[in-house]
Amino acid sequence: MSGSVTDGVLSSSSELMSFSDQGQNLAGIFFQASLLPYLAFLYFLGFRGNRTPALGNFGWQFLLLFVLSTIPSGIVSKGNYGVSLADCDWLHGSAEALLTITNLLIVAGFRNASTKSEQPEINKPRLAALGAAAAFFGACFT
Repeated sequence: MSGSVTDGVLSSSSELMSFSDQGQNLAGIFFQASLLPYLAFLYFLGFRGNRTPALGNFGWQFLLLFVLSTIPSGIVSKGNYGVSLADCDWLHGSAEALLTITNLLIVAGFRNASTKSEQPEINKPRLAALGAAAAFFGACFT
């Protein structure tokens, strides 16, 4: 094999394996341990007897999208720029924008529920949030 082909294969495999050690460090262990309790929280939050506002419930679900978005953005920052996600401003800021959208959805959902007797339409905020997430993922992979 030529050197450039070998270098390309090694480079791509190191990019894929750049986060393989995360399961063994403390942050990886906490992430793995927290996923099931958070999914249980979402399940019980969505229970009809809790009367959780639909937009607020969607906000808590959208938090998972923020968490999952940090994984590919971390891989892109490490593989393409050779730095951690915290050092790649445009990727880190974009991922944090998803967290801001999460906070806005939760606050708007519970604010509307506490001030109005009927629930507002949630399709517009939901579509806007999912559009922002799609734009983020599109920016990561182009």
